[in-house]
Amino acid sequence: MSDAVLNRRAVRKYTDESLTDAQLEKLVAAFQATPAGMGQFEVMELKLVTSQETRAKLESIANGAFYGAPALFVIATKSDSPFADRDGSCAAENLMIEAKELGLGSVYILGGTMALNKSQEAKELLNLKDGYEVSVVVPVGVPAEKNEVPDRSSRYQVERI
Repeated sequence: MSDAVLNRRAVRKYTDESLTDAQLEKLVAAFQATPAGMGQFEVMELKLVTSQETRAKLESIANGAFYGAPALFVIATKSDSPFADRDGSCAAENLMIEAKELGLGSVYILGGTMALNKSQEAKELLNLKDGYEVSVVVPVGVPAEKNEVPDRSSRYQVERI
């Protein structure tokens, strides 16, 4: 199995270092490679937030939920799609694995999405279309600490039938 899959972990402390255009392009390519339920590619959009001012405003609205990461990958999905949230989670996993491949850290954020979806200011900052909502946010940046990856070999119950 890929080292990026096995060694990816949630990162909640980042340096101030900005991501390069090359890194951002690779992460966007990972997002674009996301599968979509029933081939409904129109149910999901990516809002890539690198502006320090916009990140700070979103961070404030979401009560610090994005850990000051230098890039926020905000995945917006159609509210009325039965597949959109699942597609958003697939996109988040693609982004997190690619971030690990690039030597970057990331974390899967759901909690902060509720605050963003309740805020008209956040919707305007993100240029969300009518009928779309924030499904998941993936903060990405250079990890400020090097933490060991815990043993995950038996985290979940597996039943072979």
